[in-house]
Amino acid sequence: MKQSETNIKVDTTAVSAPDVVSAADSVVADTTVRDTTYVLVPVAPDVPDLHRYTAEDNTGISWILTILIAMFTLVAIRYRKNSRFLSAVLKEVTNIRERSNQLDDTVREVSFMLILNLLWVISSGILLYYTLQPAMDKGLGLALCVGCTLVYEIGLTAAYTLCGSVFSTPRHTRMWVRGFWAAQSLAILLMFPIAILLICTPAPAVWAVITGWIAFALTKILFIWKGFRIFFEKITSWVLFLYYLCSLEIVPVIVVYGAAVFLTSEGMR
Repeated sequence: MKQSETNIKVDTTAVSAPDVVSAADSVVADTTVRDTTYVLVPVAPDVPDLHRYTAEDNTGISWILTILIAMFTLVAIRYRKNSRFLSAVLKEVTNIRERSNQLDDTVREVSFMLILNLLWVISSGILLYYTLQPAMDKGLGLALCVGCTLVYEIGLTAAYTLCGSVFSTPRHTRMWVRGFWAAQSLAILLMFPIAILLICTPAPAVWAVITGWIAFALTKILFIWKGFRIFFEKITSWVLFLYYLCSLEIVPVIVVYGAAVFLTSEGMR
């Protein structure tokens, strides 16, 4: 009897302490795994300037969305009743011949182009704002940029009218100004959807901004080409054309851009 008790004791001490602890840990671990409930919690990425694209930054811009939608609705109504206006606008940019039935369509076509030009002013102001991306209230920044593009539109219309009246005939002046309005009207075909995209997306896409400026540049080149065909009469006109190109096409764009930078920087103070 004593011998059996001794054997039992020997067998018990043969189990090492680490083995006992390991077995206990495994049992506890298994129990913990079975009794634990896991919940996946999304964590925001550590992105610099992420606060600039939150929903709070979109407050105060409902007015410009309302105006855009209202202007687009008005354009759609006018276009539905006069679908040939778009082809007439394209001819205003490319054609330099006076039409025989101009008096029949002038009033309606000009009013249609004026609506498109107002839509261009708003869309280009939005494009200008997202080009600068100032760290200021979005509503105020958009208002300042739209104001700059409105001054650009009115100022160039007045400048073209004045220069045409001084250096050319009233017929050529009228064709020149209408060509300017028509070029802006064609640009809106791309600039309006881009403006909507820039406002409604959390982060402005660089490709959208670049596409908008490409549309502006292409239509501006078409308009410059029309002016060249209207006023180029002799070889010395090259000098006048270069003066015109600098004073009425390049300088105003630089001035408007600089004014927008200055106003938005002042608005941040």
